[in-house]
Amino acid sequence: MPPKRPTQQLTHFLALPLHTPTSLPPLHTTLRTLPPSLPAHLHPALRPPTTLHFTLCVLDLRDPIRLSTALSILRTLDLPLLWAIAQGPAAPGSRLQKDVRVTLKGLKATRNPEITSVLYAPPVDETKALQRFGELVRSHFACLIGPPPLPPSPPAPPEAAGPATAETVMPPLPRPLPGLLLHATMFNTVYIPGKSRRDRQRVEIDARALIEAFGEMVWMDNIRVEELVLCRMGAKEVEGVES
Repeated sequence: MPPKRPTQQLTHFLALPLHTPTSLPPLHTTLRTLPPSLPAHLHPALRPPTTLHFTLCVLDLRDPIRLSTALSILRTLDLPLLWAIAQGPAAPGSRLQKDVRVTLKGLKATRNPEITSVLYAPPVDETKALQRFGELVRSHFACLIGPPPLPPSPPAPPEAAGPATAETVMPPLPRPLPGLLLHATMFNTVYIPGKSRRDRQRVEIDARALIEAFGEMVWMDNIRVEELVLCRMGAKEVEGVES
């Protein structure tokens, strides 16, 4: 019987924090407009400004070697170079943008807005440079995304090994990475007291009126993203690098 693949237990996430000394004052101001539009029992679902970020990937880093690999990749990434690549060639008479900058505008639901538990603010990204940047950064961690690899099997005795096959010579190809949705979570009912992340009876709301009311709201405008961080689940930063 082949060895059983280890189960995945997500322990860390790679993120671009959106809370910076520059962004926090406007975020505190704009986010104050949300509570009056919600009944009081839903207020705990609103996320404070200091939690806003873009998650690029989630990782199982229980193995110290995998954690060390992730930290090594993080320290050696050339973020300015990746940002330049993501922007592509500059148009005639213009220059590439030096810094990664983010504008958050509007509200969207992660699924059907009539019965949703999560609302997020999407970035304004008309050129898709921010999307490409996130995908480029994430691609460097592709070897760590997904369940840990199978433990090596002991070599079979020569008489039992049999002829080499494609399966024994070539490792399986990695699965393609899932699509990346850059989003800053603004509202999540999992944070309502008495509801856990495993509670299948999560509070759901009809968010259509909220989405319409805040469709043109600019939560933060042209704010520089200052670092890339690796955090433990629970948003505790392990290490970060400046962009």
